[in-house]
Amino acid sequence: MNLVRSTLAALLVAAAAATASATMTFTQFKSGSPLDFLSSGGDTQYSSTFNNIKNGGTLLSTFLTANPNYEIVSAIVEFGFADDGGDSYEYAKAYISGKFVKLFGDHHNSNDAVEVDGSHDYGYSYRDGEIAEEDFGDLEDGIVEFKVKADQGDFYLKTAKITVEVDKKSVEVPDSGSTLLLLGAALGVIGFIRRRR
Repeated sequence: MNLVRSTLAALLVAAAAATASATMTFTQFKSGSPLDFLSSGGDTQYSSTFNNIKNGGTLLSTFLTANPNYEIVSAIVEFGFADDGGDSYEYAKAYISGKFVKLFGDHHNSNDAVEVDGSHDYGYSYRDGEIAEEDFGDLEDGIVEFKVKADQGDFYLKTAKITVEVDKKSVEVPDSGSTLLLLGAALGVIGFIRRRR
């Protein structure tokens, strides 16, 4: 019976190892005092580049080049805002590589811009949005342009962050009956051991 238990335990450990996730997270954070003051009546946008997206000391582009069996599985941008206190409503829009990214927040105006609040002293208003899967190719070289635009009112852009997750590419291999064969063999061993008793 101990042989059966150890065989089943080994099979379970092997199955768990085969399906284990190898997700890695790469980030870059930018902050300033502030990065920029944006106003829909004046300086309406701030543009910059995420070009140092890392996990520890490893750049995203270097990792993907050295590990072609990995792919980007998610990417999120996050911006921190502080209100200047002058207007009742401030709305912002974000773009990655020239493409609109809808930021999550409590209220959106008719242009799909998100309301931003926050303060310098009591905490920024953070808004994040997912980069569409079809745009992951723009991230593979580890350099991506972003733009934040004042759609209404004025506010401070305090922080910008990108988080990119990569994981092993999923490869579907046809079974060809090997799983059923292994299950049958295991059941045969169990039956054989029980008969010997």
